[in-house]
Amino acid sequence: MFQLFYLSNTKWQKTYDFLSEAGIPCVARNLRTQPFSYEEYLRILSLTQNGVEDILTVRGVVIDRLEKQGIHIEALSLRQLYELLMTYPNLLKLPLLTDYNQFAVGLLGAKDLVERQGRLHKEGDVRVLLS
Repeated sequence: MFQLFYLSNTKWQKTYDFLSEAGIPCVARNLRTQPFSYEEYLRILSLTQNGVEDILTVRGVVIDRLEKQGIHIEALSLRQLYELLMTYPNLLKLPLLTDYNQFAVGLLGAKDLVERQGRLHKEGDVRVLLS
């Protein structure tokens, strides 16, 4: 079952609707009311190719404010970054979709993920037919 993490914006609804239409079950979680745990955060990071770069936004008011305060994200430990994300969840690229085996960011990422799953199902069907 996929988890769709979001904040209050319309992008998550488009992603959720797309997944529903594709027949992919998913639970939507608002990060302000149901933040992910430290363990979930580490599992998501383990799925990335570039670490925190894949899930963090690099632009925005919050980033500017943190840099003016002398807080540099690249210098933080994983635990410190998690605590910062719980304080400022809008630092994340959202919506974030994961089943803890794979992850995607945004509607385009969700479309890629659905396409990959479709290919895997077809390959599985071919293997069954060949055996």
